[in-house]
Amino acid sequence: MKRKPTLTIGIPAHNEEANIERLLNTLVTQKGNFVLEKILVVCDGCTDRTEQKVKEFAKTHKIVKILNDKKRYGKASRLNQIYALNKSELLGTFDGDILLARDCEIDLMVKEIQKNPKTNVVAARLKPFPAQGLIEHFSVVSFLSFEDAILRLNNGNNYYSLIGCASMLRGSFAKTFTYPTKVISDMNYLYTVAIKNNPDGVKLARETQVIFRTVRSFHDWRVLGQRSVKEDKQNLTTYFGEGVLQQYSMPKWISVTSQLKWLLKSPMYMTGSIILNIFIRLFPLQTAKPHDGIWEDTRSSKDLSLA
Repeated sequence: MKRKPTLTIGIPAHNEEANIERLLNTLVTQKGNFVLEKILVVCDGCTDRTEQKVKEFAKTHKIVKILNDKKRYGKASRLNQIYALNKSELLGTFDGDILLARDCEIDLMVKEIQKNPKTNVVAARLKPFPAQGLIEHFSVVSFLSFEDAILRLNNGNNYYSLIGCASMLRGSFAKTFTYPTKVISDMNYLYTVAIKNNPDGVKLARETQVIFRTVRSFHDWRVLGQRSVKEDKQNLTTYFGEGVLQQYSMPKWISVTSQLKWLLKSPMYMTGSIILNIFIRLFPLQTAKPHDGIWEDTRSSKDLSLA
């Protein structure tokens, strides 16, 4: 029998008390062709009960470890810390505000990275949490319409499919990789480096289901929009030049047909999402501008409970 690859999971966490226990439960119950050696939670200036909740969970799950230096450095710095500490053949990184839908999600990611020795990074496919309010319904449909376009562009293998909240790296690749500490879009920086001279460097595990929550408030929509529409791209040109923006190119016919498809499926919510997306472009929220690799949290997306 082929030896199972070893795996470490790293979680960069900033104030994740609302969901961290649920995430850890979905991680320790994963099954498949891998040996999970460690789940490492690295706190980034947590001011809530994240540390206490992880320590309580670790009492009955010795595989879970936590590091907390009480300082706030930003996600990129914490990912660098996780990459440097990893000794496993594979390294999965997950944000604290997601859930794995089934016990096979990590195995699907492992299988995807094993298909091609040139693949160094695997992206998980996200599934939105059930919407519970008007803004969240707008947000979910906005995501689903854009995901429809993403999956049609190069079979889902593109800049938009690598979501930083759920990914898997080869350990050997992670050892060679360091984020600039002021980078804002960690996933786009990772994607750019991984596909340099290697078109197979990043692949999407299309069958995975990683649950996340979209924003539920108008303020958080503006916060997220300020970062994703403008700041991510501007920040990336600092490291790779203006030419990198070509990687963001989404053919108009793909995006328009995807929006029309969802306009027919959900006319009210799709119309609302279009209006809000136009608004955040015309009236960006300047106070949400990220700095030094740190950005304002969208708090309404942190709690994955049916409250």
